[in-house]
Amino acid sequence: MNRILAGILVILALCARHDAQASAFSPFGGFVDLARVQSEIDARKQDTFRQEFNGTFRKSLAPRLDLDLGLRYYRFDQDLDLTLGTYREEILPSGNLRWRNPLFLFGATGSRRRVTTSNDAAIVTRDLQFQAQSVDTNLPLVRLSYGDQHTFYPDQPEAQNIRNRRFQAGADYGRNGSTYSYQFSRLASENVISGLSSVNRRHTLRWSGQRGSGADGRLTLTGSLSSQYQDQNDEVLSGGVVLERTPATAGLYARDDGPDLDPLDEVSGLIDGNTTDATDPAIDIGGGNIDINLGLDLGAPLPVGAIYVYTDRPSGDQVTWQVYISEDNLTWELWTSFPGQVFNPALNRYEITFSAVDRRYIKVVNAGLNQIAEIFVTEVDALRQRAAMGHQRRISAINLFDGRAAYRFSERWESSLDASLQHSEIMGTEGDRTRTGLGWRLGFTPSAVLAHNLRLEYSDQQGNGDEATQQEVSLGYTMIFKPAPGWWGALSASQRNSDLNGAASRDIRSASLDNNLALLPGLDARLSQGLSRSNDLLVDRIVDSWFNQAGLESSLRRNLQLSLLARYQESTTASEPGIRLRRTGTAGVDWRPGSNLSMRMSIQGVSERSESVIRDILLGWNVLPSLKLSGQAYDLRTDGVVTSRRWSLNLNLDLNRRSYLYLRIAQVDLTGGGGAKTVSIQQGFRATF
Repeated sequence: MNRILAGILVILALCARHDAQASAFSPFGGFVDLARVQSEIDARKQDTFRQEFNGTFRKSLAPRLDLDLGLRYYRFDQDLDLTLGTYREEILPSGNLRWRNPLFLFGATGSRRRVTTSNDAAIVTRDLQFQAQSVDTNLPLVRLSYGDQHTFYPDQPEAQNIRNRRFQAGADYGRNGSTYSYQFSRLASENVISGLSSVNRRHTLRWSGQRGSGADGRLTLTGSLSSQYQDQNDEVLSGGVVLERTPATAGLYARDDGPDLDPLDEVSGLIDGNTTDATDPAIDIGGGNIDINLGLDLGAPLPVGAIYVYTDRPSGDQVTWQVYISEDNLTWELWTSFPGQVFNPALNRYEITFSAVDRRYIKVVNAGLNQIAEIFVTEVDALRQRAAMGHQRRISAINLFDGRAAYRFSERWESSLDASLQHSEIMGTEGDRTRTGLGWRLGFTPSAVLAHNLRLEYSDQQGNGDEATQQEVSLGYTMIFKPAPGWWGALSASQRNSDLNGAASRDIRSASLDNNLALLPGLDARLSQGLSRSNDLLVDRIVDSWFNQAGLESSLRRNLQLSLLARYQESTTASEPGIRLRRTGTAGVDWRPGSNLSMRMSIQGVSERSESVIRDILLGWNVLPSLKLSGQAYDLRTDGVVTSRRWSLNLNLDLNRRSYLYLRIAQVDLTGGGGAKTVSIQQGFRATF
């Protein structure tokens, strides 16, 4: 394979040196990427060859008719000296046709993706989409779409057959500040893997509007009203328990080595339905990147028995996961350290299964060394287990009203009142639910340097039969101040009380103070303090915590930036002895002594149950206009022992403005923590056209 790869690289490099004019290739485009990786993991040799070809063709067939064609070929070979070796091959032809008629827009998209894995099992996904939409805004805008996605084994179509067919039709009409819309959808799904076949029909009628009152427009009224009717027929294709996807309201992410405390941040890309492209910000679980917290906010306590984590490429099978649950995205409880887990190479996802649990927040945390570097997360799904029931029909109706009245009394005083009412009815069951929400806000701005905001919110959720009844009241206050030029900040406090079936269940109180100071031009400081108490009355668990944080940002020189951050946090749990301390200090330098040289360095120290220090250095150097060198060194020291050390060196040689050769050398050493030592060398060529 060495000679084959060398020959391919030489031929492509010679061809690329000519750098033909871009117009000569128009309307063609794409790229070629070939790479070979030689690595050794604890004396276990591994040889990998990756090929990726991506070509596009774009042509305007007529003044209003455009055609796009694409072809992607990807192959990943991995030869191991102790196993039979693995590989993954993917071929994806696709096409897109667009017609821009003066009266409507029409589009058609089709693709056929074939993936072959090391056991010579091929899986095919065919996707066909049609869309049409009117364009005259003086008339109701009409939309029609149809999609058919079919995934199957060509040799064993009955072994894995997933097919989703969706038809949608809708119309929107706006007039005099009001918008009226209607939408119908029909989704037919067959899934041999989950053993479930279903047909869902949905009708949705919606109105929304806004009105201003008075000559000066002090009163503003906004509202919306929607009614949805849904008819779903389910049929179990095989006996036993089936998995059914549970929709989430938010995707959550954080990198935290103390996963039982601290909230996760929202990342919308984790639940956008795109299982191919990496999220933004990118979440890397490759190599030694551990303590990645991936979670979901389900909006309400819902039963979950599985989590799927999708990746952008084949990932390692030695990554392990832990499952945590929470009621408030603040304190987390370990549910299981040993869930069922497997990586599915055909669908590029980790399938993590466990005993069903009923919580609003759920997350998985990774550990262990991933044999593959730079594996990015694309999507996270939660699934619930449902017992097989043969044929079942569920008819539901959901009516929802949202309204707001905002009034500006004067330049200093303003207030608003929000109200929402939702009634959900499932025919033939006792699962009806009614949700009510009220909110009031008062704003007072006595001067340009001071503003006050007071918030009061109430929510009530009532259910029939054995369904739980929940009430929640929250009160919040925020003061924003700017006492002097270069000094601004905020003081906030809140309290949230929850009741379950008429009894108090949770009490959360918090307060914080933030100060931002511009000490000098290019020198900023930030001071923050906060405290909170979470009282879970159902399990008699009280968690108190407080923190102090100070930070400094300096850019006194254009080519030199410095940052310092220190944080001290204490937490106590009433049912557990002792105080939990967490001290964090971070220092960073970003230095660019010249246009061709840059250096970034950071050091972080964390003291909690153990003492850890992280050092990270990144260097970039444009040696020549066509030669770029970069390197990184990273090490993690825990209680005086280096548990993780890695370094890398990257070299890019530009052959012309569209192609380059690259060399990557890296080492990951986890022997200090009982892991493996990996050394890899990657050589490759990439060209765009």
